[in-house]
Amino acid sequence: MNVKRIVSFFNNVYGNGHKKFYVDLEKSINKNKKFPVSENDCVNTIKFLHAFYLSNYKSKKVSISQVKDFHRLGEKNEKISKLYRFKK
Repeated sequence: MNVKRIVSFFNNVYGNGHKKFYVDLEKSINKNKKFPVSENDCVNTIKFLHAFYLSNYKSKKVSISQVKDFHRLGEKNEKISKLYRFKK
């Protein structure tokens, strides 16, 4: 993992809110440190986000337990993607 590339990432649309996450991720990959968030918590967060986006898309309440995947997450959109890409 290229830490310098990650550091330059903090001055774009994501802001500094993800800095600790990426530092912890780098430590868990390169230094075999335990990642501070459990796999189960990560999965539950993804389920929550899918439910959140689906609820917004349908303009109604959605139960997290009913959501498998929200089809629009991961959908290609070049206009949005360009905002998040690193400049070489």
